[in-house]
Amino acid sequence: MQIAKVDPNKIRMIVLAIMVILFTASALIEPLIVNRAKENWGNKSKEIAFKQSQLIQDAIDDKSTRLVSVAQKLKDNLTQLDEAKNLTPAQLFALITKKEFSFYSVQINNETFDLVAWSNETPAKNENLKTLIAYEGQTLFITNKLKNYLALLTSYKNVKQTLWILTALPISELSLPTKKNIDKRLLIDSLRIELNTDLNFIYGFDSKAKQDGRFYSSPILNNYKNKIAIASFPNPSLNQYLENQKKIVHAIQSILLLLFVTFISAGLISKTRKIKSNLLKFAILTAVILGNRVLLFLLDIPSGWFSNSLTDSSNFSSRFAGGMVRSPLEFFISVVTVLSIALIGYMQIINVYEGKQNVKRRNRFFEIGLVLFSVFLYLLLWRGFGAVIRSVIFDSTIRYFKEFALVPSEAVFLMCLNILILGFTIFLSSLALLVFANQKLSNLFDVKSRTRIIFFFASVQILGFAFDRIQAEPQGTDLIRAAFFTLSFIILYFLTVRNKEIVYRYFFYALASSIISVSLLAYYNSQLEKESLKNSAYDLVRVNDEQVQFVLYQTLLEAKDNSELINDLKENRDCSTTAFSIWMKSLIYRAGITAAVSIFSSEGERLGSFSSANEERLELDESFLNPNTDIKLIPQGSVFGEVKQIDGFVTIKFNGKVLGYLTISALVNSSKFSHESLIKILAPERVGILSAVDYENLNVYEFLNKELVRSSQGDKLSEYNSDKIFSASYDSFNEAWIEMEMAGEKHLVFLVKMKLSTGEKTLAVTRENKNFTWNLSDFFKIFFIHAVVISLVSIFYLFGMLKKEKCGFFSFRSKLITAFLLISIIPLFMIAAYIRNLTEERNYAALSKIMFDNVSQLNNYLEPYMLESDIDRNIIFEKAAKELNKNFSVYELNRIIYSSSPSLYKAGLFGSNLNPEAYQNLVLNKNSFYVVTKEVLGVKVNSAFGVLETSSLILIIEVNDLLNKTFLPLSETELDVFLFGVFAFAMIVIIIISTILAGQISSPIKKLTNATRAVSNGDLSVEVSVASKGELGELASGFNMMVQKIKQNQVEIAQFEREEAWREMAKQVAHEIKNPLTPMKLSVQQLVAAHSDKSPKFNSIFEKVTSTIISQIETLKNIASEFSSFARMPRASLGKLNAAEVVSEIIGLYTEQETRISCYFESKEIYVVADADHLKRTLVNVIRNAFQAKADKINVAIIKENMFCVIKIADNGIGISQDILPNIFENNFTTKITGMGLGLSMAKKYIESINGKIIVEKTDTSGSTFAIIIPLAQ
Repeated sequence: MQIAKVDPNKIRMIVLAIMVILFTASALIEPLIVNRAKENWGNKSKEIAFKQSQLIQDAIDDKSTRLVSVAQKLKDNLTQLDEAKNLTPAQLFALITKKEFSFYSVQINNETFDLVAWSNETPAKNENLKTLIAYEGQTLFITNKLKNYLALLTSYKNVKQTLWILTALPISELSLPTKKNIDKRLLIDSLRIELNTDLNFIYGFDSKAKQDGRFYSSPILNNYKNKIAIASFPNPSLNQYLENQKKIVHAIQSILLLLFVTFISAGLISKTRKIKSNLLKFAILTAVILGNRVLLFLLDIPSGWFSNSLTDSSNFSSRFAGGMVRSPLEFFISVVTVLSIALIGYMQIINVYEGKQNVKRRNRFFEIGLVLFSVFLYLLLWRGFGAVIRSVIFDSTIRYFKEFALVPSEAVFLMCLNILILGFTIFLSSLALLVFANQKLSNLFDVKSRTRIIFFFASVQILGFAFDRIQAEPQGTDLIRAAFFTLSFIILYFLTVRNKEIVYRYFFYALASSIISVSLLAYYNSQLEKESLKNSAYDLVRVNDEQVQFVLYQTLLEAKDNSELINDLKENRDCSTTAFSIWMKSLIYRAGITAAVSIFSSEGERLGSFSSANEERLELDESFLNPNTDIKLIPQGSVFGEVKQIDGFVTIKFNGKVLGYLTISALVNSSKFSHESLIKILAPERVGILSAVDYENLNVYEFLNKELVRSSQGDKLSEYNSDKIFSASYDSFNEAWIEMEMAGEKHLVFLVKMKLSTGEKTLAVTRENKNFTWNLSDFFKIFFIHAVVISLVSIFYLFGMLKKEKCGFFSFRSKLITAFLLISIIPLFMIAAYIRNLTEERNYAALSKIMFDNVSQLNNYLEPYMLESDIDRNIIFEKAAKELNKNFSVYELNRIIYSSSPSLYKAGLFGSNLNPEAYQNLVLNKNSFYVVTKEVLGVKVNSAFGVLETSSLILIIEVNDLLNKTFLPLSETELDVFLFGVFAFAMIVIIIISTILAGQISSPIKKLTNATRAVSNGDLSVEVSVASKGELGELASGFNMMVQKIKQNQVEIAQFEREEAWREMAKQVAHEIKNPLTPMKLSVQQLVAAHSDKSPKFNSIFEKVTSTIISQIETLKNIASEFSSFARMPRASLGKLNAAEVVSEIIGLYTEQETRISCYFESKEIYVVADADHLKRTLVNVIRNAFQAKADKINVAIIKENMFCVIKIADNGIGISQDILPNIFENNFTTKITGMGLGLSMAKKYIESINGKIIVEKTDTSGSTFAIIIPLAQ
């Protein structure tokens, strides 16, 4: 049975028809889905809300199960300790601080509810723990200032004691809005994102649902199925539901449309293979690729399908291409699209203009115009490149050089990859234009390639300089532009003059593009930092009385209806956390204004407060509070005139009843700038352009009438620098930029002048210029990522080639490079690690010494007072804080009793219990000093603890570097920058030197290997040139002498063999001829004798003699035929072979020659019937003749024409004289002294023996072209 052949076109049409039908059906179904949803919305909304509540309950159940498991594991461990009679406080601490319990907060209390051991924070106060005993074994919620916990109380009892174990897991946290950590998102935040709704919990066993029809409420049950909270979230919206349904339908339609266009595009691409016009083919392919990119953009794929950091427009969004680069992922798709187009254009230009395809020469002026147009496009590409890199810096919130991170985030990595791909695309496009222009110049000017490229390079550099001068905003710098042009022309030189494999070409392209793109990125980052410096100055100027009053009024207005505040006032609770929450969510925080927020009851009792001040304590005179006043601002002056305090209050009412008051006191300090009074963790993160530099890295100086009135560091400028500021050249906006030297370092300074009623105010904002190490580190931060990507791609490519046996990945050179790198880089890493560890140890020792001195100073000050029992300790602590200018806290065993910054503890930013590590070391282990490092709101804080002995009890003093500035010789950031910059530079130098050395060592060996292979193929004209004078030089010289002797011996042996053969042949011929001649002689003598005797038998004798002679003549003829056959060439061993592989093998013999050989294969498989050895000898003869004709460039092409395989070998040598052209294929014809004149003759005979032919297509003074034409195999 014969199966019918399926037509692919019919299948394609059927698939396209199905897609059209499905797309139409989806469009018709959409309104039906919408109408059905509207009709059943009542039931559907309940179903959706129930599913959401079930998902919330499932999440709580999962956490509850884990809590029960952890609590049981803790009890099991306690049992083991008890059995070992080792149930001591030290062992309890060791147990609950194990790594497996690090995600939980565990506290252990005894039967009197005194705290015995704890880890992290304590979720419940000792006095509150009693109320939880009734719920032993049940999971429940605990609200504790900034954090809410899901907790479980269990007990462990033995004969001697009862231990209460509270295990808690944080589920929500009130964090600063600009310092949220996505990686540490807690349960409730995760549920809000997953459900895409505003989820809130009302905690408590007696919690009640909201009496609001707009919200859906469901009870949250614990492991005993008891209600422990109410989950409340807005009822599902019909519009939102319909929008989601439409999104699903549109997603299906998008997929169908995308598949439809993909099928059409695939068909168009397959059709382009038959198009001969390269320009038309390029235009069609470009249109197809761009069309698909536009379609993805219009369909909002992939940004509309998922949301993460890669699709976050805040990470990068630009107006380029109408918004097609609105996120890092969209940018990636766009640059890959452009790269695809650039690759197609590059390959076509390389194929056409590298001698692989014939190009017609046009009018001279037309070709000059093409060259100028190409150079213009090249300059435009450079400008476009700079503009896009500038957008990458200015249109992004990513600060590539600000922080050090060896492993970048997803968004940063993708943006770095985008930059690399963009640079690679620009380099490909630029090289294509340069190759095109260079080819045209070679047609116009008959000079050496090297001379032409040097002239071309100098001209483009001059034009580039002029091009930037006429631009209003030139891109990059002259140095970077010159480097870009130089790298482009270096690669052009290797591309057109030297012969390098394609893998090396693209590797160099990628490295060059990375170097230039990172340099541009660093330059534009410096411009961004400069702009940030300027904006910082204006940001400081904006903080004035009017701004503070506006911010205060807005904050009071927003707090008036704050539900959290109203509930706290109703229940008369501690409102410190609420005060912090109001401050945190207000404009006060975002503006960085030093302020205090206080909450009072209706009777004027202070219920809680929070202050962001580091030193000043802000108080509002309570007599200003008036229940009849809604909102009021009260400006106040300072006694000393430096500090102005602006107060305000709002009366909080509910149903017309006064519940209490909210007061805000803000500070305007004329001796300090706004950011100096804020504690580091409370300072708002700088956003936008301001985020490029931090205030802590700036020095600010304010002058009034040329007198310094305040500075950020409290230091003064030298008279020389002050004069430099006042003599600066200001522009029309009263702005100026200057450079100054301060403390031995260069600083960039922005100056701005303002006219005030009191005189002329000048503000100077300075930032230290980055030194060489910083610049190195900045460069390598991005280049390191690029290098990793380039290396990985190269390794994958080489492994792919290795599988195809086309790449010597494990060559001698590769092994040498690997060995050099391992020997050099491993010790380098060890040295870097050693230096870092050593510096960290010294930093830690220095920090410990500073902290110890602070603790000792406080201890020495307080100890005499503490021995007197009748003195109020808090008064002494306040006195010590002011006189010693130290911020510290004091603990009585494990509970805090004093802090010079009480707001941080009241709000819950710091725990009220002593750090568990400090407790173990100081109280349990009886040490006198201990240093602990912890993290507070993403900031690493080092705290030192010391024991203060008193007459009756033990007090512990804590001093941390968050509230007390400490200066180390070399910070961690500076150390990382130094090590990364210096060692990355050293690594690059090592790689370059290793590569050069490996190349110098392996190159002679590779040349010898190729030469040996050439000799084995019969080419004795090869010669190895090695510059080395050592053993390798002697080896090469010996090899050349050996080849010359072989060649000489071959000539002598051939001559001797010819002579010997002629002698032997002469003997044999003489012998063989002698045999028939003897009977012939005798017969003739017999005939003569018969004739003389006139014998009657003469006639019979005559016939007999003639017969004998004829017979012997026939024998002589046979002898001649046999000798003729013996002299013929041996018969060829014909077989089907791939001519492309044979050509590739022969070209491989000459890779190390000075002459550049390029090759073009129309197909990798072109089969002919021939003898491989004879065909190789023919190719070697032709290529060797090209070398001997002084050619520095040879183009080999193998194509199919009709039913023939055509191998064209074109060179740019001296050509063949027309006088001798007709004789070149004749035997023994040669123009060389040492030649025998057999090469081309034998080649012609062999090619013709397989029904082919070899001809000279073209020859003149510019070179020759030979064509070998062989019938294709059937």
